Amino acid sequence: MIGKIAYLLLGVVILFVPGFLLSFLVFPKKGSLDFWKRIATSIGLSALLDMLIITILAQPKLKALEFTPVVGSILIFCVACGAIIFLRKETRQPFLNFFKKPEIEK
Repeated sequence: MIGKIAYLLLGVVILFVPGFLLSFLVFPKKGSLDFWKRIATSIGLSALLDMLIITILAQPKLKALEFTPVVGSILIFCVACGAIIFLRKETRQPFLNFFKKPEIEK
């Protein structure tokens, strides 16, 4: 049971988080993407980033196309994007506001 949950969380990290973080770097302003467009963009960007990382790691000189180097490279990319988001003022606030509960206007 714990193994299935771990694979689910790892799948979310690999297939969603890199694109989500990159979408805040590419589209930093609050009104540039709404919630559903950002989710769709995140999935597409993650697929592209994963394929790019796998293509780079599959080079014959590297011989690093195994589970640990691929997941490690994706996690390093996520940490780098997260650091850039928090260092840039124009991306920090929209990223933090994305997780706040929206206020209902009357």
